[in-house]
Amino acid sequence: MTESTSKPHAPRWRISTTQTAWITETVVAATVIAQSNGRLSPFAPLADDHGMDLLVYDKETAATIGLQVKAWARPAMKNGTVQFDTGKSTFKPHATAFVVGLYMPLPSLSIEHVWLVPSTELPKIARDYPDKYAMVCSTKPDTQDGFRRWRMTSSDMVSGLLSHFAGFQQTLTH
Repeated sequence: MTESTSKPHAPRWRISTTQTAWITETVVAATVIAQSNGRLSPFAPLADDHGMDLLVYDKETAATIGLQVKAWARPAMKNGTVQFDTGKSTFKPHATAFVVGLYMPLPSLSIEHVWLVPSTELPKIARDYPDKYAMVCSTKPDTQDGFRRWRMTSSDMVSGLLSHFAGFQQTLTH
């Protein structure tokens, strides 16, 4: 074996940020369908120009909520944190919108952690920069960071969405 063939080479291809976004949005959509037993139907807007990556329709209440999906698709930083940035130019807090932070190191399609943050809470708890809000979330189990209350499993994320839709149901029946 020659020296040039015995050394490992850097991969020729890398998953782009556009591909990462598509992968994670698709995984969130599939999780929403599967974990809700088909009750929730996610749709991707034709133009993602206002920050909503998925619209989720609840077949029971006929209500819709928006999800802005953010991904961390590489190993956590040395201090155990991951960061999700939300640009202010397209961000609009609303009672029917959530920011989903998805920690899913690629190429695995296994969701490590999910943060389901009501969009109205994001400006209160994220780091505020001139052009973005930064969610810096700990992946450590004993964390006491400001995002701990929003961290959950993927099935808990869907339960949280269903609970939110239950609020619409109560409004419709009263």
